[in-house]
Amino acid sequence: MSLQGWTLSNNIIFFLLLLVSTTFVYCDFQPRELHLAFTNNPNELVVSFHTSNYSEQLLGKPLITFSTSENLANYETASIGSVVTSYGDSSKTGFDFHVLLTNLKFATKYYYKCGFEKAEFLSETFFFYTRTDPMSDESKETTIVIYGDQGTTNSKYVIAQTQGFVSNFLQKSKNKNLFIYHLGDIGYADDFAGAMYQPIWTKYMQMMNRIMPYVPYMVCVGNHENGPQNKPYDEFEAGFQAYNHRFFMPSRNDSSIGHNMWYTFKQGLITFIATDTETNFPQSFFPQYDNLFSGNKNQLIWLEETLKNVDRKETPFLIIVGHRPIYSSDYAFSDIPGNIIGESLRLQAAFEDLLYKYHVDIAFYGHVHSYGK
Repeated sequence: MSLQGWTLSNNIIFFLLLLVSTTFVYCDFQPRELHLAFTNNPNELVVSFHTSNYSEQLLGKPLITFSTSENLANYETASIGSVVTSYGDSSKTGFDFHVLLTNLKFATKYYYKCGFEKAEFLSETFFFYTRTDPMSDESKETTIVIYGDQGTTNSKYVIAQTQGFVSNFLQKSKNKNLFIYHLGDIGYADDFAGAMYQPIWTKYMQMMNRIMPYVPYMVCVGNHENGPQNKPYDEFEAGFQAYNHRFFMPSRNDSSIGHNMWYTFKQGLITFIATDTETNFPQSFFPQYDNLFSGNKNQLIWLEETLKNVDRKETPFLIIVGHRPIYSSDYAFSDIPGNIIGESLRLQAAFEDLLYKYHVDIAFYGHVHSYGK
């Protein structure tokens, strides 16, 4: 009797452990941290998501199910050309998936889920609006939420404010040409102990999970994207790895570039060019990585070629974005008479002549945590 009771008790314990284990595996494969990005084709969009674990043999390729119907009736799927990336110890860094949606209808609301070909590990249903036809009058209007230096520590109010704006805009505005531009220093994961680097990235992405899945979230690189600063940490985290794996900006699928450090895209009447203010220019702030990203041509050669090829009849406005500013009234960047000093001197020497030569209209930067008007 006592033996049967002991056996029964252990069977129950084993069964409970099995359930816990199954739940853990399910969470490992569950798509999370969804976000969207533009490409250089106006009827395309990249959908990205993250999982803690992945096996192509078990799950198949990443798959996006999408439809103009909220219940995903008459749905389409996309998996061809999908990109799966991981680096270092994948048990710590996880896996990032980027799936290209093509031939989307202009000015249309789509509903979508993220998952895999062979398994029912699916995200909840989200939606996005596609861009308007570039030839239409509606394409002349674009709304951008632009900021830098957010992180997880003091950003709850800003995130709530941004979420409220995005939600209200998508409900009430007839023109849905809206995207967010984050000008570097995204999650500040490097401010914490090195062992917390990936968990802080995860925390930031989850804090943004009522914004990122609904509107394109374009980013440029900042100094806090380099990697962990505080020990203990793994060397494979350094060199802007998380930034280049988690996001998929328009140059990622360009074989001559293949990273997110600099890129260009068009939206409406504007050409946007994202610059790297951290590496790949004379006296850069992380010269150890200059060759890592230069490929067949360095950033400044690429930048001048890109500026030269902008069609100002098609896109009369030209906007440059970056992280560290060329100019700032902050005391660390200019003195009392207004002379450029400090970090800005290096950036001015590298970039300013090109910006004047090609008549850049506006340059947006972050980095300096001060307010002025």
